[in-house]
Amino acid sequence: SKKRRNMNPERLIDSDLQGDTLVLTPHGDLRELDYTEFGDEPEELLLLVANPVVRNLILDLRETAPAGSTAQDLFDRLASEVRGRGGHLEVVEVDFPEKTLVDEVV
Repeated sequence: SKKRRNMNPERLIDSDLQGDTLVLTPHGDLRELDYTEFGDEPEELLLLVANPVVRNLILDLRETAPAGSTAQDLFDRLASEVRGRGGHLEVVEVDFPEKTLVDEVV
């Protein structure tokens, strides 16, 4: 399967496309951020999720503090897009090996 990773230290949320599963990993404390602090990331993530190849979405919250309403709104929009195509959402808040995590969702 094709694997693409976006691990940019400037970004708040890393993305990793593994086959038909998109893994999003937020970093840092997202509780008090507003949309302006996310920059172009929400639109970029929505475009990634809009790709018909993406059938599953994993939100890996192991490296972040609980999200505030702005981040939660973004996650809700991403999940809605995937579920609208019959896909699945998994939220991870504990440490699992990455391969096991993707195998469990798919």
